[in-house]
Amino acid sequence: MEIFKIIAIGLVGAFCYVFLYSIKSELAPLVLLATGIVLIIEIVEYVFLTIDFFNELALNANISGTLLKTVLKIMAISYVLEFAITLCDDLNVKSIGVKLSFAGKIIIFVIAIPIYKELFNVITSFI
Repeated sequence: MEIFKIIAIGLVGAFCYVFLYSIKSELAPLVLLATGIVLIIEIVEYVFLTIDFFNELALNANISGTLLKTVLKIMAISYVLEFAITLCDDLNVKSIGVKLSFAGKIIIFVIAIPIYKELFNVITSFI
């Protein structure tokens, strides 16, 4: 039951943060960052399992590798951005989080260009 291990890490990190924050320690923000990094390390295996699943799905469905890579990049960017934005909110620098969100939307829009091209090709082939 991997989920219990992940929950335990999150709760220990949260308790450490609350304790350090209550004594006005400068280490409290670092606990947030460290907990997030440890959690990401714990779930890396699941990320690779998901990538393998999508690769197999794309092969079976005859989907272009470029499209699959693009979708996976967009998913990865959105998850990493969400983590960074939430961390900024936790550290009371919401203005930086808002700017990260805007930058992420622009990057995702640009990275999705191959999907737009493929969609355009499909639409024009019907016409």
